[in-house]
Amino acid sequence: MKLQGVLIDKNDKCFSLCGCVVPDDKQQSTTLLSTNFDVIDGETNHNFKIDDVVMKLEIDPKTTHHKMILEHPSLKFITKRWYHGYRADIEISGHINPQMVGYGCSLFVGDMTISTISTHHFVPLKRRLSLVDDNIIESSNDFLA
Repeated sequence: MKLQGVLIDKNDKCFSLCGCVVPDDKQQSTTLLSTNFDVIDGETNHNFKIDDVVMKLEIDPKTTHHKMILEHPSLKFITKRWYHGYRADIEISGHINPQMVGYGCSLFVGDMTISTISTHHFVPLKRRLSLVDDNIIESSNDFLA
């Protein structure tokens, strides 16, 4: 099972999510699954992973509406509305991916929270030394740090 989604924050910043359920032969339940997500920041094009997200799938016995809950320290989602059929195709075409239309996809709409800590590792540059076998005409050290 694959998942695709879009998160738009209150400042109209867009994040794309692609998830894939981790196949596990030992999983007893089809309503509690482990999922790995790739998240892309649409503004900076930074990509990061959130692995081992717990996905719970529930069906309301009275309304037969589906509900999805994603739980992880870095990602949380709870379904507020569920669309299927033609209505889901319209929303998927306009907001996610028009190529997904017509495959019977469900659409889960709700509040999502993503929190990450970005770590940058700077590698100090190594200074190179040049060897000269001939006479030096001019030398300057103002261009090397």
